[in-house]
Amino acid sequence: MQFGFPPSTVTTVLSFFLLCPTVALAQQQASYANAQLTLIDDVEVATLDPGVVLAVEIKPGDTVSEGQLLIQLDAALFEAEAKTAELNWQIAKAEHKNDVDIRFAKKSTEVNDKTLQKSQQAVEEFKESISEAEIDRLKLERDQSVLSMEQAILKREVAGITSALRAEEKNAASIRLDRRTIRSPLSGIAVEVNVQRGESVTSGQPVVRIIDYSKLRIKAVFEAQHVLRVAAGQPAVFKLSLPKGALSADVPENLEAIVTFVSPEIRASEKVFEVWAEIDNSAKRLRPGMKGTLTIKLNDKAEDLN
Repeated sequence: MQFGFPPSTVTTVLSFFLLCPTVALAQQQASYANAQLTLIDDVEVATLDPGVVLAVEIKPGDTVSEGQLLIQLDAALFEAEAKTAELNWQIAKAEHKNDVDIRFAKKSTEVNDKTLQKSQQAVEEFKESISEAEIDRLKLERDQSVLSMEQAILKREVAGITSALRAEEKNAASIRLDRRTIRSPLSGIAVEVNVQRGESVTSGQPVVRIIDYSKLRIKAVFEAQHVLRVAAGQPAVFKLSLPKGALSADVPENLEAIVTFVSPEIRASEKVFEVWAEIDNSAKRLRPGMKGTLTIKLNDKAEDLN
């Protein structure tokens, strides 16, 4: 059975069906051709207190680890203050442990109370054997010993509070001393060292810049119509835009990434929204500032905005 379609019509229909998969595929992804790699961890380490630089332990290009010593400020005065605070705390702690006054007051109370009881029994058995004034004196001594014990207990409570206060002073002195030592807050590479030995620094002055580019951020913008079809966690592909021969053989042209942030705001003037993706760079083959095309597979469970 033959149909009487002209050859040109048949060619047009076949072309349409051949092109349909490509059209459908294009609707399932979105690309931004001017995406750029940027740093995630980029820290300017600053001084917390003023002082004089005694030592600079790193230079630009050095690899540093978290907690590593970077800059040492003068610390002699702060070391002395920390030692004094430690000794004051030791004294206060010893005074708090000392219960001699309490034990002595307790014993005195027991003795005075027994003396008073015996004297009162003697008066009952032999009237006028002990004068009333003597009984009053014994009562006073007994009462004084009771009050002395209460005073000793209160004194020990105060000693406990003083010990806690001295402990806090010791901690504060230790913190002030620690602040004379500037350490790296992260692992990475020192790219700037802005001080030298003997230089005076102010509080809050940046002294070292450290970056970590083992993981990089890709910043891109996409048309607002796709905003409901992009979410954090979606896979993405970053294709580097480099001249032929500039890419080393061990770096694939297409690199896997993952969306980490989708701006909830649409830029009304440009009708776009911002997207961030992260890419692993533990092999250190990529560099911040490189550009390329970021392609995101759109969520097929949502629809584009009109």
